[in-house]
Amino acid sequence: MGLEKVREEVLEQARKQADAILRAARSEAESIEGQSRARMEQEKRQANEELGILLDEIERQELSQAKLDARNALLQVKKELIELALAKAQQKLAKLKDEEKRQLYAAMLKHGQASMKVVHVYCNKDDILLVKKLGNLNVHPAPIPGGLIVENEQQTVRLDMSFSSILEGVKEERLTQIHKILFASAGERIGQKEDSKREAAKQAKGKKAKRKIKR
Repeated sequence: MGLEKVREEVLEQARKQADAILRAARSEAESIEGQSRARMEQEKRQANEELGILLDEIERQELSQAKLDARNALLQVKKELIELALAKAQQKLAKLKDEEKRQLYAAMLKHGQASMKVVHVYCNKDDILLVKKLGNLNVHPAPIPGGLIVENEQQTVRLDMSFSSILEGVKEERLTQIHKILFASAGERIGQKEDSKREAAKQAKGKKAKRKIKR
């Protein structure tokens, strides 16, 4: 075999090896590229899902805050309406005629006598003469707009039936009721909605899993 022939065979063998190496390198590069692309797509999908969850959570928080602000605003309006109603009630009580006031104070004393032996009575200075006519009582002036405060002989038991205390009690009772309606009930409704959402999500996942199994 001539030298030229040997040289050509060596070159041909080298070209074949080079082509094989290039094909293997190209195949490996394509495989790496495909894996990288798949991994990037997966990471992209995961990032989009996480972003969607985050945006949903932000939206829920903003909606929840908006509802809370609305309930607080409504509560403030209710408070102002109650204050207005109590102010009108206070004005009406201040304008009671003597006979109406006498009947009211007599009922208050009867109520006080049910829990103690009433001896001391505190009232507005303008009502002292009226109260003294209701029984054998030690009547004292007090800085109250109207109504009575009664005590036993030892002054160890006291019952405050002054107009201001009665109206304050009504105010607290009404505000408590309104607060429960606006916030406790709203919290229950939100909890029920969240339970419904979780149940719907479970059912959706179950249906999706069944479809995959059938395939």
